[in-house]
Amino acid sequence: MAGLAESLTPVERWAEDEDAKVGPGTVLRRHKALMALARRLGDRSLAEATVGDIEAWLDTVGARTKEGYAIAVRSFYTWAVVQQEVSPGDDPSRVVRRRVAGVFEPSAELMNGWRASMRHRGLAASTINKRGKELRLLQTWVGPDRSPLDVTADELEKWLDTRLLSSNGRRDAISGVHSLFKWAVRMRMVEHDPTVMIDRPKVVVGMPRPISDQDLALALDRAPAKIRCWLLLAAYAGLRCQEIAGLERADVMEHETPPLLLVRHGKGRKQRIVPLHPEIIEALNRAGLPRSGALFVAGSPVRPRQVSPVTVSHLGNRFLRDEGIGATMHQLRHWFGTHTYRASLDLRMTQELLGHSSPNTTTIYAAWSPGAAVPIVQGLSAGGAL
Repeated sequence: MAGLAESLTPVERWAEDEDAKVGPGTVLRRHKALMALARRLGDRSLAEATVGDIEAWLDTVGARTKEGYAIAVRSFYTWAVVQQEVSPGDDPSRVVRRRVAGVFEPSAELMNGWRASMRHRGLAASTINKRGKELRLLQTWVGPDRSPLDVTADELEKWLDTRLLSSNGRRDAISGVHSLFKWAVRMRMVEHDPTVMIDRPKVVVGMPRPISDQDLALALDRAPAKIRCWLLLAAYAGLRCQEIAGLERADVMEHETPPLLLVRHGKGRKQRIVPLHPEIIEALNRAGLPRSGALFVAGSPVRPRQVSPVTVSHLGNRFLRDEGIGATMHQLRHWFGTHTYRASLDLRMTQELLGHSSPNTTTIYAAWSPGAAVPIVQGLSAGGAL
């Protein structure tokens, strides 16, 4: 398929390069921060931002997110200087180094050893980077002269309380620190894991928010070829943006009976096989199936590279927004889940098709499809009781 270079903004090109270094989850968070800065700048581009703009923007950001925003800004402008999008003298991110001077890095031995352990376990780069951020936050909280491995359970509780996390965010933070101490105990760096004394909140699973049938039909009717492929893969195969970006030609098995799609880059590196909808096959053929390699590429024809998840998410969401559709790419996956369960009433099959590790996550689609309960509830009446 042809490259997407002509469609990409500087931020999207930065995201493509950054994705190869830190993984899609980290890129999406940094991209979100840069979009917040872009909205603040209004009609001006990020290349036109001044030191005063960055300072004023950071003043609007809560303390617990400032480090992440600062890293995003430094990353983008470092790239922009190299790409000659911004001259070194006009780089406004230099102010960030003063504003986050209180951030302390853990020892290289601790960070590198733990990250290597997680890589050996086959964890996704996004998970490793997310947990590494938790370690940096903990190191900053305890200060530069103390190891984060010295903290007690009570101190960990206080650290978590200062961050004002949601239930799911608190649970993720505890899980990350537990992973650190579990590794440290195994390496005989500490004798026990203080996180075992901390209660973990229950996982809060939100309800699905599927795109409406009318909006989906409108989007599929108006989408350009490549974006139409992405929309169909999300709505008719249930793929996440990360999974769409990771597809290769060999994953499209259109000549099998029935045609199948291999999803190799699922969440948590889980693989699954999904039946291939005829409209997806037709759309891929119209867009131009490559003979081999990545299914969707970006960059120049001379040096094409696999498109990143952030590009799929951003360009897909931008198309939907430009068409006046108040939905996101992920809500097309919700549409797939709700319609699959509604047609089959098979929770296990829906779980497998969506690539959920736990059936508990899939039960939200059963709640969305109340089935026989509707006429029963609507028929309730207290009439004649008086």
